[in-house]
Amino acid sequence: MSENYIVDKLTLADLREGGKIVIPTFQRGVVWNLEHRKDFIETVKSGDPFGVVLVSQAEQRGPYILIDGLQRLSTLKAYEKRPLDFIDENDKFIDKEKLHNFFVEQYKQRGLQLPKEEKLEKEKKAFLKKMISLMKLEREMPGASSLWEKLGTEINNFGLYKSFEEFYLSFSNNLKLPEITIPAIVYQGPVDRLPTVFENLNTSSVTLSKYEVFSSQWPTTKVIVKDEQLLENVWEKYRRLKNSSSFDVDIAEEDIKNKGITLFEYCFALSEILIDDKAPYSYMFSKGKKSTDPTGFGLLALALGLQVNEAHRIAEEKYLGNVRDGEFLEGIKDALVTSTKIVSDSIKNWVFDLRDAPIKNASLYQIYHMIITVFNHRYTLDLNNKTIVENKDSETKEYFANFRKFASRWYLYHRINNFWNDNRQVSDLKRLLDPKESHDFYVTRINGENYKNALTEFSSKVRQESTTRNVSNDVKLLLNSYYKMLLEEDENRKKFFKTKGENGEEITFDIEHIVPVKRFEKVENSIQPISAIGNLCYLPVKDNRSKGDTTIYDYAMDRPSLTSNKEFLEMIDYPTDRADFAFIEGNEKDFCDGFINLIDNREARMFDNFTRLLLKD
Repeated sequence: MSENYIVDKLTLADLREGGKIVIPTFQRGVVWNLEHRKDFIETVKSGDPFGVVLVSQAEQRGPYILIDGLQRLSTLKAYEKRPLDFIDENDKFIDKEKLHNFFVEQYKQRGLQLPKEEKLEKEKKAFLKKMISLMKLEREMPGASSLWEKLGTEINNFGLYKSFEEFYLSFSNNLKLPEITIPAIVYQGPVDRLPTVFENLNTSSVTLSKYEVFSSQWPTTKVIVKDEQLLENVWEKYRRLKNSSSFDVDIAEEDIKNKGITLFEYCFALSEILIDDKAPYSYMFSKGKKSTDPTGFGLLALALGLQVNEAHRIAEEKYLGNVRDGEFLEGIKDALVTSTKIVSDSIKNWVFDLRDAPIKNASLYQIYHMIITVFNHRYTLDLNNKTIVENKDSETKEYFANFRKFASRWYLYHRINNFWNDNRQVSDLKRLLDPKESHDFYVTRINGENYKNALTEFSSKVRQESTTRNVSNDVKLLLNSYYKMLLEEDENRKKFFKTKGENGEEITFDIEHIVPVKRFEKVENSIQPISAIGNLCYLPVKDNRSKGDTTIYDYAMDRPSLTSNKEFLEMIDYPTDRADFAFIEGNEKDFCDGFINLIDNREARMFDNFTRLLLKD
């Protein structure tokens, strides 16, 4: 059997030469962290073997296409460009003998004896740290005399300078890489097998995600699209790859516009659009550590009727594997983005707190379910005829009017009753999206009694887990939703939550413990639910942090802005009489009994009011 490769070699000069090596589009990008890169450079400098790279050549005398070895070769290029980024005071290639001689000369010039070894080592480390820090401020390697002056050492001391110069020249020389030979295997087999060869060879410690593997498995047929968001995000992928690796990429921006994009590139771009920090809905998704985010793949799979973990099947012929119509792909992308916006607009007011910061989602499946529920009601997707149509009938309009009214309340309800923890399997998500079994809850009014029971059960769970000052995201969401409903009920209440003061200063808000955390020290032998819902409220930061670990009544009455504002205190159900806090000064039993009585009564009033507000249109 004939072999599909020959053996060649590369040098550092080949890496320096622009256009000698290019990167194919199925490469995943530079993923090694700095420590991994430092370890590799140490291997190279030590003269140890560091493996072979695999390249291909589209045409004789053309550039090498890098199939395997991107992490290693990009590290070599990065080191050659900026070696100081890889160096610190602990580098093993620093000439310790010449550094020691420099310090011996320093003490000799001062007429002092060398200190003990431990102290001397600390002085050497501090000197190296300062020297390297100064060097990193320069664009190029500074000369010895220039650096000597910046170090602020005795400039006119010739003997000491010569000792430093000898060490510095040694240091500079040790930064240089040896003229190494890089073993290379030149693949000469069928071009269409290159992605598979790449996948099979990727066995490094930084593994490919399954979504990155799709790039090498899926068909490379290109589809022309005109959507600027898709095109920009595909090109951004390769621009980042080019910048991070310092190699040219085997594609140009014009190719993406004129020749089209692959199915993998389409899914990749869809993910980037959804998680884009500048998008108003990006808060619903969390960015992963891999270079290919799974969000677009997962949502697209669900939209096609697959399970979220069946994204690999997107490329099958019955789904999108034979699509040649760019407008169809653009239509699906627009539909998913629009569905995401509708969900975001429906829950955002509850999810963003009074500091205008998003409260983290508990389950991505919850977000997926809401988005695909919207998608399935708003659009009709026909895979046989490759069409997607927006439904605009009166029934659909009524559905979304109710969705915008009730979806946020179901979002909170499912958070506090642990719905998505109980339905956390892939099969559960698929079942709940099945039209035959779907509980179309998002467009129905919630039963008040059920909601109140869920609040009570949630409170009981919180009390068991809240023996510290930490407040969970679900509790934050509940408090935030409650306060937002109070503001919606009465516009006049918004004056208490202005974001700008009379002098234009910014006003922000804290979740505060009504009975301060420090007061629980006297009952540390009795486990107390410090962060029970009934012990929490919102207070402006300037008031909360002025009073410290006291109640507002323990602080000077003329200092916090809201102390004497009874209307505000009644709205947040903060005890409006100093006597309500009398138990704080009592013995351990009085404290515990009084505290439980306080939070029991406050939660009962809060939950009654919460349920009343929920049932209002």
